[in-house]
Amino acid sequence: MPTGQRHGKKNKPNPLISDEVALVIYAALLATWIGCLLWSSLASHLPTVPRIFAWDKLQHFSAYAILMFFSGHFFKSLFRHQRIGWISGFIFTVGFGLLMEIGQETLSTSRQADWKDLIANTLGAGLVFALALLKKRKKL
Repeated sequence: MPTGQRHGKKNKPNPLISDEVALVIYAALLATWIGCLLWSSLASHLPTVPRIFAWDKLQHFSAYAILMFFSGHFFKSLFRHQRIGWISGFIFTVGFGLLMEIGQETLSTSRQADWKDLIANTLGAGLVFALALLKKRKKL
């Protein structure tokens, strides 16, 4: 399928990078961020953060908003379809958050699962998901 045409919809081709390069870039960013989240979710002792960033739910919200951004772009590039990519990214992000909470409960001796963390994760992912769909809708 030619660059710029996806499933019958003509999109503007990106003159800077190809679809394949975008996929590799988003895969690398996603893998790196997943590694950071795995470490921060399952590590026994985390470094202290500045007081302004110390609210745990804000950290969860922000971390999973970033994960949603990377996973949404990755799946959008993988499937070459906007809506399916962002929906897949949302499902992946929420599922990953659920697995991390289960991992904290079962794999860590110093951490425990918290349903409020899962809500913050989902809200962060949901914000990025909603913004992505709104952005797509405005382009139509």
